Amino acid sequence: MRQAVCAVCVMAACATWNATATAQDRDLTSFSWLAGVWETTQGARVVEEHWTTPSANAMIGMSRTVAGGRTAEFEFLRIEKRGADIFYIPQPNGGRRSRSG
Repeated sequence: MRQAVCAVCVMAACATWNATATAQDRDLTSFSWLAGVWETTQGARVVEEHWTTPSANAMIGMSRTVAGGRTAEFEFLRIEKRGADIFYIPQPNGGRRSRSG
């Protein structure tokens, strides 16, 4: 498995991508490296993320933290293209979506 990816890194990548790409260049395929399974262990906690390959307008992900054999936290994640803009949308513990990007 690959090293863990953190939301801060994804948001930074989105911000950098938005700042440097022209409207014609903005395409989610630049996030293809994120597709797959990422995992890290932090003491007794294991954090996993699973990401789909990008479609023309979205990548879908999920994250969970397991501690003591039980799911302690989870999150639904999206990277979406809306017009010329890219948004990172986390939904911690399945709650209402929050928007950043």
